[in-house]
Amino acid sequence: VDMAQYERTGLEEDAQLLFNKGIATRDLLGYLWNYDQTEFFIDLMKRTMLMSDYRNDCFLIPSLLKENKDMGAVDTRCVVDFSTTFLPHGVFQRLVCLCVEYVSRKTSFDDSIRMNKNCATFPAFAGQEVELVEDPSQQAILVSSSDIEKVVRILSSMLLKINGNVMGGRLKYKVLVDGKELQPQKTLDIQPRTLDIDLFLDSLD
Repeated sequence: VDMAQYERTGLEEDAQLLFNKGIATRDLLGYLWNYDQTEFFIDLMKRTMLMSDYRNDCFLIPSLLKENKDMGAVDTRCVVDFSTTFLPHGVFQRLVCLCVEYVSRKTSFDDSIRMNKNCATFPAFAGQEVELVEDPSQQAILVSSSDIEKVVRILSSMLLKINGNVMGGRLKYKVLVDGKELQPQKTLDIQPRTLDIDLFLDSLD
């Protein structure tokens, strides 16, 4: 990345924040988009789940996160298994976006949310700590939580939203909780695909 252009415009710190931590300031986005239709593009990226509100007029873009977390031993209660086909790039990142938006609507947002390229930890997701890990070796998303039932129902609805709105219904996966496959009717009783993104997030409880 050529940082000279950002130094000249006084946006060097903003650029470092974006390219190192995946966090974009509104000022930097305006500059990158030539201050033309900035609000339209922000809204478009949020509705396609590529970006989420972060804090202090900043936005999170998970696809720009670079550092991977060492997998180590993950206390997995739930596995979203895509191994019959594959886990497309962008699905995990969109799931993280929806989780950030969901948490920010339910609690006061703080820096306790920890994010890497392949992992996100939410200390206050549905009243408990939840960790999501993308595991390409298994073609899976791993979910760690003490009380898994409600968390999985919310995450399942988020995946239905991603599948219906972005992937054209072509995602093939199964959700396993403690080794047992979760039946589709155990997701939240809503129609994620037809809901506006804001209405969808507000319906998750």
